[in-house]
Amino acid sequence: MPPHPDPEPWRDFSILSVIGIIAGVAGGALFNNQISQNALFAGQEMIASGMFAFAASGIVTGVGAVMMKGKR
Repeated sequence: MPPHPDPEPWRDFSILSVIGIIAGVAGGALFNNQISQNALFAGQEMIASGMFAFAASGIVTGVGAVMMKGKR
């Protein structure tokens, strides 16, 4: 009898995606609140917040992927 297959990898990817989305939204919102009164980012708050959100979600997703890979 063949061994039982590993769980579907899409579950891991969907968990990482949800964690990344949450981290991105939270990071972007917090960063936007911090720079709203800063003259350096005048008129560019949304672009800067989007870049920060993308970086935050990438970092959190990368760390999560490494941790999930290590558990296998």
